[in-house]
Amino acid sequence: MTEDKVLQLTELYERLDTADTEDELKETAEKILELDPKNACGRLALWKSMDIDEAVDNLELLEDALEEQRAHVQAMDAMPSVSDSRDAQVYGSMLLNLAQSYLSLAWADDENPDLDREEQALELGRELLQLDKKEEFFPARDLIYRCMLDLQMYNDIFRMLEDEDEPSVMGEHARVMAMLETGADAGEVRDAMLYAMSLASDVPTLLLGIWDMPEDGNADEDEELTAMYANYLAVPWCSSERRITTISVPAFLFCYLTDRLEDKKEIKALEECYETLGILDEVRKAKERIQALPAEETQLEEIDSYALGETAQLVEKMAEKE
Repeated sequence: MTEDKVLQLTELYERLDTADTEDELKETAEKILELDPKNACGRLALWKSMDIDEAVDNLELLEDALEEQRAHVQAMDAMPSVSDSRDAQVYGSMLLNLAQSYLSLAWADDENPDLDREEQALELGRELLQLDKKEEFFPARDLIYRCMLDLQMYNDIFRMLEDEDEPSVMGEHARVMAMLETGADAGEVRDAMLYAMSLASDVPTLLLGIWDMPEDGNADEDEELTAMYANYLAVPWCSSERRITTISVPAFLFCYLTDRLEDKKEIKALEECYETLGILDEVRKAKERIQALPAEETQLEEIDSYALGETAQLVEKMAEKE
């Protein structure tokens, strides 16, 4: 390749990095492919510029590009660092996008999930983790936990959790479901559920439909991350009545205590339920204590943390009355 083409490609790569729209992404990708028809970065960008239906119809484009990019990276003398290598970043992005596509295809029919596609997604997730072990760029473990839940690989989940340097939202939610499915003590499951909620308190709020998912372009980075967790976790959490109950009891109580509920019918139904259990007065007193916290001096995270403590005590009382 001539020096002039290399310079042109470098400029186009920079344009890709700053592209704001799918049209701009597509236009830049096409220019890259005019210069270099087999360019991995260009093929990835072209595929990412497509709408969902078109991307599914052209999945072979991404599969072929990944096969070639994998061979290219693995032929290097040493595996490149993801933080320093565009080749590695493109390779990782291909793995992640293809794995997520396989996961979506696996659940195209909710009643008959395609477990072969799930296993393909899991293998790509593991390959991605080998590439980016510290997850500097790609959330490989989140994808792996989701696939393991769908494939009922509960012991593998426990083993993977042992290798984590610090707790993760996906990992702790996966732990709760794995505990539930392997016969753990009910009190331990409740404690694990509340701990998972403490890492990202609005994940249950979104996945249970208490709040709507944020619209594209209208969410900050934290909201986007919370929505990603909720999207990953919605299917496994809602796959059985027992799982739904496990997450919804503390989640709805927490939302009631922190005024996250907006539907008056939901609020009334919860109050009737708490009254039937004989704990409505205690719930209301807990809510009053939370509302009495000095809002100007207390961060939202501190209020949520206090509310989760109140939730934990009330959930135990509810369990005693069952």
